[in-house]
Amino acid sequence: MRRREFLLASAIGAADLRAATADATPTNLRTASLRNLGRFSARPLEADRIRVMAYGAKLEPAGLFEDAITRKLAQLDPWTNSGSMIMDIGLLSRSAPWSEMLLDLHEQFDIVDADADFSAYRLIIVPDAAKGPKKLQAYRKFGGSVYTPPVGIAREAFAEALRTYVPKPAVIALGLPPEAEVTFVERRTPGGIRRVGHVLYYPNDKPGVLENVQLSFRLPQHPLAVITIPDQRPIEFVHNEFLTTFTLAKVTGHQAIAFE
Repeated sequence: MRRREFLLASAIGAADLRAATADATPTNLRTASLRNLGRFSARPLEADRIRVMAYGAKLEPAGLFEDAITRKLAQLDPWTNSGSMIMDIGLLSRSAPWSEMLLDLHEQFDIVDADADFSAYRLIIVPDAAKGPKKLQAYRKFGGSVYTPPVGIAREAFAEALRTYVPKPAVIALGLPPEAEVTFVERRTPGGIRRVGHVLYYPNDKPGVLENVQLSFRLPQHPLAVITIPDQRPIEFVHNEFLTTFTLAKVTGHQAIAFE
């Protein structure tokens, strides 16, 4: 699935998505559409299969073909077997330009509709304030932030505004090309919460190479270790004011990072 098609899939209408899946009514449209991508693709591309996993879901149906990507997904399974995205922003719009700008900036966001639980987000972006639901007033009252960006705002100005509302985002990715993606997933296990970050770079649906990738992830406490998975190589890191920062020397297509 190429980038534009991905954006369109992310903006799928709630009614269409409800008709396509037997799951509970989804109000977080981008994540839900990604979770269903593998279910409806006869033979999804490598980028699609990695992407679905990186957004906290397992590819379906279970009887996938045997190849290197299937084996890689199986090796990652102990860390990535379903989970929840760690999101900062709810985008109350299905307009692709806003989604694309947030993707280019590597923000952790979901496309939501008026039925979503706004309290799950630190910021709700409402491109058209006149169409914002009344529940936004209660969201503001209990400490939530609402931002209505002006039409035609430049990407740099948009990024600065986001940092005003979310000064310590879930993910900070410096110097990555717009085509790269970064996700942050947490999974509840009997031993506690496991958190995993993903870096994806598939320009034109082919694995690309990134070098010296500097990343920061917001964590509630100092991690004991940061490791690449599934090979479990330790990564040197610095933890300061809830942000764990490190550099990946090289990423080819995809790299997952676990916080222990």
